[in-house]
Amino acid sequence: MKTHLKFVGLLLLAITFLSCKKDKIEIPVKPVYIQYFNANIAGKDLNIKGSLGENRGVFRGSWTVLGYGNGTDKDLYRVDVAIPNRISNSSSAQLSFQIFDIKQKPYTISSARAYLESFSSNIYLIVKSSTSSDVYTTSELKKPFVVNITKYEKPKNGSSPFVGGKIDGVLYNTKNLQDSIVIRYGVFEVRF
Repeated sequence: MKTHLKFVGLLLLAITFLSCKKDKIEIPVKPVYIQYFNANIAGKDLNIKGSLGENRGVFRGSWTVLGYGNGTDKDLYRVDVAIPNRISNSSSAQLSFQIFDIKQKPYTISSARAYLESFSSNIYLIVKSSTSSDVYTTSELKKPFVVNITKYEKPKNGSSPFVGGKIDGVLYNTKNLQDSIVIRYGVFEVRF
């Protein structure tokens, strides 16, 4: 009987010990979203990446929804990229492109004045030196620049969209069409 009581006591002790042991609850770690911009600009490679909080002064997107009186709306998405002086050979350069009524599709841009309009699809590069400032953009007289939007996803929670795509083409100095900057193999993904 003593052996039986010892066995029952050990069994109760084991059950108590096992029931007191708490299982570790693993909370899945949400991966950090990394946005990026990679391109060959004027023969030099540019690779920028970072989380939403990193490199905001260097690379960022901005999203605007334009509502119309008839109840419809259109999305406008803009990407800004600061170009390092080792690539632009200037004191500062800024590449900007925006797509009006953005969808997942290619956009061919050729207007020389579109960058001056608020609600247009356009691309331009401003190059500043200590003595001058030049704007490079598309031209109706030249082959169109292609911005291909391959990703435009709005999360179900209603927050800002993920935008990704490719850019490829030539931008021309607005003062002299013989002066141009070639942008090749551009790929990007950004979220506001």
